[in-house]
Amino acid sequence: ALHLPVAVRDRMWRVAADAEAGFLEALAGPDATAVADRLCRGASSALRDHPADIWPETATDPDCAGALETLARRLDLAPLSRQALTALPAWVARPTEQHQTTLRLLMRDADAIGEGGAVVMMEMLFSHLPDARQMVRVLIQAAASLGGAQFLMHSELGDPIARMLDGVEERSKRIAAWRLAHEGSADEAVGQDIVWCAAMLTELEISLSPSPDSPWGRAIRTHTSVLSAAVSRIMAASQQAVETALPLARIQLAGRMTRLSPSLNVPFAGATADEARRGLLMLARIHGSAHVLGCEAERSRIVGELTDRLLAWADEALEAVNGGEVQNEANALGLVRLAADALELIE
Repeated sequence: ALHLPVAVRDRMWRVAADAEAGFLEALAGPDATAVADRLCRGASSALRDHPADIWPETATDPDCAGALETLARRLDLAPLSRQALTALPAWVARPTEQHQTTLRLLMRDADAIGEGGAVVMMEMLFSHLPDARQMVRVLIQAAASLGGAQFLMHSELGDPIARMLDGVEERSKRIAAWRLAHEGSADEAVGQDIVWCAAMLTELEISLSPSPDSPWGRAIRTHTSVLSAAVSRIMAASQQAVETALPLARIQLAGRMTRLSPSLNVPFAGATADEARRGLLMLARIHGSAHVLGCEAERSRIVGELTDRLLAWADEALEAVNGGEVQNEANALGLVRLAADALELIE
């Protein structure tokens, strides 16, 4: 992404606005687009003709000079990108042949304005898309007549997809590092990471249909495997947390006979109970993504086992309370409420 000091923006606006002072009032009228295009062209020329007036550091810092040139290239393409935005919803959804032709012509015109113009144009359009998956669809449409995914893989137009895969890898590391024992502030973010990664991997697989032996095909397969293992560990930890918060203890029956019964002496509140609730919330967050990652059967099994255990645990605990068999009735009822909360979270 291009990041510039606010002062650079302000100086650039002053230079462009001074040059087109007679047209500024028209920005509020029906000719606003034409005036905006003039302002962008004027700002682009000013950046190249008088860079030191807009960003004095460009005289001594090559990075600043490069950033200004990048900005100038975007300003060159601004009029074209404004036209393209009207067709962007169609390119994201179900483009007709006419829409696809329009997109190919846009890429050609962008390249004609300057070297690498098509890549810059895509970056500009992507800034208007709220979902990274939509970017994949537009890229595929743009490359459809040039070899599709195979072309993207070996061109600069494929750079956004490489960054998406890097994003999946980065989020996968956060997911793998998550533990119930850690502070709960990261739970929601990790849950969102799982949903994002699953959705992105699905979109890449469907839209690109990469060869299994291609770099992208291997990357998608590897990331899916890593995520599946991490999610399986999270689900197992969540199940264990519930069983720890609502444990079973072996009680003596007649002779040598024993059976497992709810342990009603553990505290109903505290870190252990909190971890159980957080674990169940993670199970709920994973629900929609488990199928994509190949672990829906495991999630369904864990949910079923927990549901059966919690129902039986709560029923038996209530029987013990009603039968006067517990020493601390308030704590026992607190544990029953915890079991009821857990069942609600599962559902």
